[in-house]
Amino acid sequence: MKKNIVVATDFSQRSFDVINKAFVFAKKSNSVVHVVHIIEKSFFEKVKDENSVYENSFTHIKEKIPTLLKENFHCRQDSLSDGIERYVKELNAYMVIIGSNGDRNSILREFLGTNTKSIVRAIDVPCLILKSNKKNLDFDSILMPTDLSKASKSYLDKIHSLFPHSKIELLYSYVVPFEGKLSFYGMDKSESISFQENMKDLALDEVYKFYNSLEVDKNKVKVSVIKEGLSPEAFSLNADNKNCDMIALHTTGNFSFFAFDLLEHSHKDVIISKI
Repeated sequence: MKKNIVVATDFSQRSFDVINKAFVFAKKSNSVVHVVHIIEKSFFEKVKDENSVYENSFTHIKEKIPTLLKENFHCRQDSLSDGIERYVKELNAYMVIIGSNGDRNSILREFLGTNTKSIVRAIDVPCLILKSNKKNLDFDSILMPTDLSKASKSYLDKIHSLFPHSKIELLYSYVVPFEGKLSFYGMDKSESISFQENMKDLALDEVYKFYNSLEVDKNKVKVSVIKEGLSPEAFSLNADNKNCDMIALHTTGNFSFFAFDLLEHSHKDVIISKI
């Protein structure tokens, strides 16, 4: 049985490109693309004839996407987050795909602000936000920050099930407490080095336990450990250095604020979900 994907459109050329990419991805993943357009009620008064809007909208999008079936195009007036949430539930969709850059006056240009948080918090499925200019949705390598929590493990399972052929690299960041102040506490250089090495050993031990607890194909997963505070800038640099195709984020545990900051900062495609 085929699964459903919701793809949002604002009728910008960017969103048409996203729809075409989604069709290719859907064919490979045995899925059906449902294209939805939300008439943002905060911008417009109550639309008098939604059926007319639907017919006009479908006629326009059909010119751009000839393979789109009418039964797979949906349009309603709502808030962006509530509208997408309703379609996800009605269609029992397992993923939402949205392009991050629309036309100058596009409703979806607001997506990376308040709407990003509201949509991710509203829906119970991963949201794939296309920020790069990749020609397709083939993701050979996915970089995912981890805090070694149960939520992080659960999200790894989900990402692996969505992209079973992708390599996933988990990035764990640890810090040494009071690293710049160890001498204030009477430690000499050798004691400071020993303390830092102990912190590293503890971090590696936690990572080793976490990795061994994973139930996914470990040939598809590896873990990198870095000693630095996790910031959007530092993580984005790591993503560039590792040449990953996509970043996977979840919004629970230690990543709720970090995830949204990184989403705005990154130029990589991002898949994000609450866990």
